[in-house]
Amino acid sequence: MLELERPDPVLRRKQGERLTAVLTDPQVEAPGVLRAQAGNTLARLGDPRFRPDLWHLPDEPLLGFVEIPEGPLLMGEGKEQHKVELSTYYIARYPVTVAQFRAFVEAGGYKPRDPDSLRGLDNHPVVWVTWYDALAYCRWLTEVLREEATHRVIQLPMRGPPQERPGPPMGLQRFSGGGVPRLLPLNSGPLASGTLDSGGSPEGGKA
Repeated sequence: MLELERPDPVLRRKQGERLTAVLTDPQVEAPGVLRAQAGNTLARLGDPRFRPDLWHLPDEPLLGFVEIPEGPLLMGEGKEQHKVELSTYYIARYPVTVAQFRAFVEAGGYKPRDPDSLRGLDNHPVVWVTWYDALAYCRWLTEVLREEATHRVIQLPMRGPPQERPGPPMGLQRFSGGGVPRLLPLNSGPLASGTLDSGGSPEGGKA
């Protein structure tokens, strides 16, 4: 399957759908390397999990956002640990992809600090972006979703409950893809979003 990429668009779509079904089937056990290869193949076929007509957001009713119910959260360590109550919020199921970030850049003419952030396979997490690049993307996505009557405010992850402010800007520090799963070689590089069956959350978030 991974080597049978056909030029016919109908066959390519069917291949992509079959490969997606396998990757999302919880009963299918496959090594990380094979899942990584499958994710790369999906990118070349055209990943059916994402909608090109909606800025490459996930093809789901909530466009890839998952509801996190209200409840307590323990913050801090040792004597500084304390409990805070979080109201219901939504978090993205997948990291922001190259295709999503490129849609933002092309829509408004934004110039990221590092042009390498626009390279890579479409369904891979975007890398080589600064804090300011990420913040600009969140503001843009908030506006386009408001036009779609979703009334969501997109924010970067916060170090505390919603009433607290995010941490200070990270300057020119670059986000380069995070940790490497143990099932993969150390030189694997970024992986297609949602291809691993580990690292998720009970609500459905995926690595």
